[in-house]
Amino acid sequence: MSKRQYHIFYLMMQADGIYEKSVEIHEVKRHLPIPSGSVSLYYALWPEYRRKSLFRKKPKEWKVLELQKELEKLKGRAECDYDCWEMLYSRQFQEKAWPMAAQDLPFCILQAWLYAQRPFDTLYLPEEWNQGMQDAEQLMELLIPYLPRLKQVVWTGEEGTVSESLQNYLYEEYGMILLFDRRIPDGAVVIRRALAWKFLDATVKNGYNTLVHYGNIRRI
Repeated sequence: MSKRQYHIFYLMMQADGIYEKSVEIHEVKRHLPIPSGSVSLYYALWPEYRRKSLFRKKPKEWKVLELQKELEKLKGRAECDYDCWEMLYSRQFQEKAWPMAAQDLPFCILQAWLYAQRPFDTLYLPEEWNQGMQDAEQLMELLIPYLPRLKQVVWTGEEGTVSESLQNYLYEEYGMILLFDRRIPDGAVVIRRALAWKFLDATVKNGYNTLVHYGNIRRI
């Protein structure tokens, strides 16, 4: 089975930065392993301000249409030069510049985060996974590589379509019973998308800090 490689572009905010014609794209040297392949991360630091102001101390902020146009250019560069078809925004970038940017966590990032938690033998599934069959299918794909070595899978919240599908699959394929409990077992890995977002942000920032350390990029 051939391994897949995913390319993700992540945009962070350069606090107090001022735009200078273009923004550099950098690669995180550490590739993230997942069961089916690996994830390559690319990122850029987007300046908080559009340009200096001639009459005020505070630089000029981005206008929505202006920002949208420049982001489309940057996205196009990431696609053409680095084969990145997923562009994500850091929380800081969203709060300061692009609050309307709705985004879903790419499944490969969730896979990379869970892979990084190994070794584990217990998984805890919180209420957020009880939203419908799409969640059930994603959970199955996420858990399958680890099920032969798991002792427990714990479900919290109400029983429903997702828990029923998961329960049937676990029992039929592995003879495992899905446990229902609101308490998190000691040592369990809690599968939350928010934790995977934090993992992505930390990984990119660590890659950025490495460039700063070796003098290949200026500190923000």
